[in-house]
Amino acid sequence: MSHVFISYARKDHATAEQVMAVLQQHGIPTRTDTGISQDEDWKATLETALNESSACVLLVSPAAIKLPLVKHEYQHFLYHGKPIYPVVIEPVPLAEMPHMLRRFQMLDMATEPETAAEQLVASIKAGHSGVKAAQAQPRLVLELARNRFHEQRNEIFETMEKLTQDDSIGEIVIRFVEDEA
Repeated sequence: MSHVFISYARKDHATAEQVMAVLQQHGIPTRTDTGISQDEDWKATLETALNESSACVLLVSPAAIKLPLVKHEYQHFLYHGKPIYPVVIEPVPLAEMPHMLRRFQMLDMATEPETAAEQLVASIKAGHSGVKAAQAQPRLVLELARNRFHEQRNEIFETMEKLTQDDSIGEIVIRFVEDEA
């Protein structure tokens, strides 16, 4: 079995260690971004770790859902169609939950840690994410002239915010083209 990547906020490190210990006790190898040394090309090494991992356990907490790095990690698994196992370790109000994650059934380790741990191990060993397997989602590419982007920045960001709430769009990319004369 290849590694399962654990994505979490540094604030939740102690809980991440506990989850990793449970998984490892059941023969499920884990990895995180914490083992990357400062001597390495950190971003390239992280991308290699994500690519080589078969699934992602996302430890959901108010701190984690606000971190761009955590978002990058779980979006990597979504984009590549690999399973994601969201595990709530601290309650997050639904209004604050990223729209991309709302479609997943989440294991509740905050109130039922033993049951959630058993379900997590069983789901990983069965090779599915419990309810909805992550599917690669389409990417929306916006091609804009740089001068138009600067002129209409606020409108563009408002539109992008609305589009990210649509579960059918997995990623929005802005590509700059030659400026209009």
